[in-house]
Amino acid sequence: MRVLRTMQTVSASRTGDRTEVAGQGSGKGRLGVTTGVLLAVALLAGVALSGTGSQVRAASSTPTITVLTGPSRSEYDVVETIAERWNTTHDQFHVKVEMIPEGSVAEQIFLVRLAGGTPPDLYTAMAAGPMVGFSQDGALLALDQFKDYWTVLQQRSSDNIARTYRMRDGHYYLVPWQAEITMIEYNRDLLDEIGWGTFPATYSQFFDLSEKLVPRKIASIDVWMNEAWDARIGDFYVFYLAASGGRTLIRNGRAAFDNDYARAVFQFFTTAVQRKFTPQTPITGDGFLQGKILTQRFGQGALPQYTQAKFHWQVSPILVPDDYKGPDPPYTYFNMKGLSIPRTAAHPQQAWEFLKYMIQEEGDLVLLQTGRFPVREDLVGNKTFTNWFRQNPLAIPFAMNMAHTRGLDLIPNTQEVFRAISEEFVASVTGKKSVSSALQSAVERVDKLLF
Repeated sequence: MRVLRTMQTVSASRTGDRTEVAGQGSGKGRLGVTTGVLLAVALLAGVALSGTGSQVRAASSTPTITVLTGPSRSEYDVVETIAERWNTTHDQFHVKVEMIPEGSVAEQIFLVRLAGGTPPDLYTAMAAGPMVGFSQDGALLALDQFKDYWTVLQQRSSDNIARTYRMRDGHYYLVPWQAEITMIEYNRDLLDEIGWGTFPATYSQFFDLSEKLVPRKIASIDVWMNEAWDARIGDFYVFYLAASGGRTLIRNGRAAFDNDYARAVFQFFTTAVQRKFTPQTPITGDGFLQGKILTQRFGQGALPQYTQAKFHWQVSPILVPDDYKGPDPPYTYFNMKGLSIPRTAAHPQQAWEFLKYMIQEEGDLVLLQTGRFPVREDLVGNKTFTNWFRQNPLAIPFAMNMAHTRGLDLIPNTQEVFRAISEEFVASVTGKKSVSSALQSAVERVDKLLF
């Protein structure tokens, strides 16, 4: 059996990293493009799949289903390990695992497979944005057509999260599989040095703490000043979810963030920049790891990266406005990958059976042992995972926040929407526009993009 990479080999990626959420936006390259064009693209690209598949091969009389993973060797190893367990204990069908080549854009390769008539039976790297386009174009199977769909999700304690992925046609086209949960990491030793106790929960408390760090020339928080669309996921969107109690940006096809929550978040980051609580000179590398910034905002992928820190660090929920009265812990963003079955899959029923096998506790433990969090609300309380969390206590706050998470809105033009917000956000924090003017412009621009 393949030996899984340990958690120490999982690299941390900042929330909103392009490699994690690429393809969730414009809808370009969706299935509206003709099959002939896509076949030509496939031939020109010379697309080849990595991975040799499960070592146990199917007999000629036994069906074989194909599972396609994202362009990550760690993800492939997880699925391959689960597939090998299936192949040695089940004889209804065999499972072959293939991996999208590392460095590729997963959605593009998946699209080529669909257009070329070689769809996998199960795809393990479906993000919310691409799911919208694929489902609207009729490329995905509605999973709630399986009679035990909700029973399976309830047993996994992920049915509440799954409901947020309901499409306008009333159906569900993915099962949330794994997620990266954004939290605040902070330098505990630095707080002890200045005599500060509990890490702040609110904006004003955080600013009081930040003032203590100015004489030391240590920033308390960083803000990406570029206008890239995904830069705003790690600051504006994460903080907006926390402030609003889990509201997303779009409702009934209209911008729904012309409110006090968004104004408070714009003002928080604008104030942080104006009062010089952010880095005043460019920092090469990880400023948090270097002790130049008090906080960082990463998912649990930060755990192996920060084992090399020369200081003690801890984890805290996302900051909230002073008048916050929402859930505890506050909502935050999670970068989700789901399991989907193509509508043209050769073996959809068998794919569904293997999908269910993948998300049983034993399969989720395989996933967790690589540092990837299964999407289930009982992670901390489930005895199957107790030993792992005992060995990785800093992961507990991330897992406890699972029930209070949100992904991106189910719209096909995510990138354009976030790019408009990003440009106005930067205009606010740099003083080119007032908070009110920048937010109003962002709302108006998003509304135009939605119609």
